[in-house]
Amino acid sequence: MKKKSENKNSNIIRFHRNIQLNVGMIICTLILIYLLFHIFTYSTSKNISIYEVNEGSITYDDKYTALAIRQEEIMPSDRDGNVYYFSSDRSRVGVRSLICSIDSTGEITNLLSNYSGDNISLSDTELSSFQKMFSEYVTSYSDKNFNNVYVFKTTLKDSLDSIRNNAAQAANQDAIVQAEGAGTYFPVYAPKPGLLVLKTDGYEGVTLDNFTPDMFNKKSYSEAIMTPNMTIKNGDALYKLVTDDNWSIVMPVSEKLVTLLGDTQNITVKLAEDNATASGVISYANKDGQTYLIVTFDDSMERYADFRFLDVTLMLDQKKGLKIPNSSIVKKSFFGIPKNYVKKSDDGSDDEVQLDNGSKEPDIINPTFYYEDENFYYTDSEVLKKGDVLISYDTGENYKVGTDIDEKQGVYCVNKGYALFKIINIMSSNDDYTIVEKGTDYGIANYDRIILNGSDVKENDLLY
Repeated sequence: MKKKSENKNSNIIRFHRNIQLNVGMIICTLILIYLLFHIFTYSTSKNISIYEVNEGSITYDDKYTALAIRQEEIMPSDRDGNVYYFSSDRSRVGVRSLICSIDSTGEITNLLSNYSGDNISLSDTELSSFQKMFSEYVTSYSDKNFNNVYVFKTTLKDSLDSIRNNAAQAANQDAIVQAEGAGTYFPVYAPKPGLLVLKTDGYEGVTLDNFTPDMFNKKSYSEAIMTPNMTIKNGDALYKLVTDDNWSIVMPVSEKLVTLLGDTQNITVKLAEDNATASGVISYANKDGQTYLIVTFDDSMERYADFRFLDVTLMLDQKKGLKIPNSSIVKKSFFGIPKNYVKKSDDGSDDEVQLDNGSKEPDIINPTFYYEDENFYYTDSEVLKKGDVLISYDTGENYKVGTDIDEKQGVYCVNKGYALFKIINIMSSNDDYTIVEKGTDYGIANYDRIILNGSDVKENDLLY
């Protein structure tokens, strides 16, 4: 039985199994390898971002605290007593205008201060003046300049105070004459014309030549205000006169602003005190390494005569052009080639130079010129190398490439899929963006695509 079983097994024929390829598995494996490869290359390569150029402008918000400098003169008292002011603060006075009185006993000052003014009647001239004042205010009123309400209120109050003071003086004329005769009452008249200011701060002698950086520290600033019926001592400041309509404001500024202003000679500023604007002439001063912008005006002095510090905004022109990110800007060096070494073609596509190769027949090279000035055409190192010797078409003289080198700012343009350097002409800039001139030779145009981070690529890098 055992033998029979062995013979039976010996008749079994074994066949080799063919390996069956799973096409779906192969495709999935290839796709997985492809994805892993691209994930690896993306994670290990620089992320190149593209920026599309568009026209735009830069908004400037340059606000400063400025020091006001005027031609001012403090008028001191020559005696003790009580002061009564007839002229209002920030009012115009002429020679021999009655400014105030000094009363050594205080009797006349009390009479003038307590005058009720119930019987005051306005003259035709005064009525006409008030009518004109109201008419001008109503005509020029605007919700955008609501601060003018306070200016009008102050002007109206000053006019009414002046009328009341004159009436009080007329009503008490007999007592005034008697006190003057007794030597207890002394009227004070302006020795020269000017604008009356009833405030002092110790800065009256400051000029554009002698101001110092520490004067801009408002924490150490203080002022003294002259009030009605105040008691004064001999030698104390009685009032102040601003004797010139020309005045200036001074403010510390950055060198970037100086560069931005360039050769600008006039500027308009907006003053936060009343949201009004004023135009002045620009100049500069430098003290202890700090640059100061000086703006000098020939009007508007009355509005700000009692302000030593003014919050101003420079109304800079918004230059319009092509707006690009600052991160796109790179620098590139160029070789200057004298013009008599270049043979120009009609369209600039086949410009030629003669390269000395040591034989009688020089090589003809066709470099790309990016820009020019009065004496040179400028090219990069793509075709010509530093040390190459060129032969002049005019004189046959030699010129060594690299003798004259210039550097330009620009961006890498990628319209054709590779990085191509384009020169830019900067008009203005802030911390984030730069405005460049449009329509320049060898430059960029609206809707050009440029590298966002210019330092991430090199010339002729293939990007897509």
